[in-house]
Amino acid sequence: MTKIVVVSDNHFQSETLLSILEVQKSADYFIHCGDSQFAAKDKMLSAFICVRGNNDGSDFSKEEMIEIEGKKIFITHGHYQYVVNYGPGNYSGTEELVTYVKAYDADVVFYGHTHVAEMHEDRGVFVLNPGSTDYPRGFANRIPSYAVVTIMNDEITAQFYEAQTHEEITEQILHPTQKKVPGLLDFLKNKK
Repeated sequence: MTKIVVVSDNHFQSETLLSILEVQKSADYFIHCGDSQFAAKDKMLSAFICVRGNNDGSDFSKEEMIEIEGKKIFITHGHYQYVVNYGPGNYSGTEELVTYVKAYDADVVFYGHTHVAEMHEDRGVFVLNPGSTDYPRGFANRIPSYAVVTIMNDEITAQFYEAQTHEEITEQILHPTQKKVPGLLDFLKNKK
């Protein structure tokens, strides 16, 4: 069994990364999908396999390919493949990314850039975005997050964790609920 911690988009914030490294110290690999905004040789990133985000310097690799337990894992930030996120369950922003990594015979792709945690399978490729450790975005749950991926017996599984508390939040990420925000009509109904 191999345990891989995947993070992205911390944007100069170091405390969260240090906490994740400490809590998940039993992991076999640590992967950063870009926008750390540290220098590539910064001690903060020494435990990570890193790629360049759109806010990182050119001293990072544009992308990386590693093989773990027979699985080819492609690591990118995603901005070179124009990933976007249109909300929960809408993966149309990753179609070009999957087409791109299939040309490399990748089984898995880890990406960042959108600051929205998600995972799905597309055309035989396991696709995962760990979200942002410090600056989450999204239409439903805006939770700072990271992912822990396990590869065992040819099976890939993943869990998401809240980046500050390290509480498992996989269900919240995969099945977000819209928070009802009172609107003008609710206000007017209450005025009667």
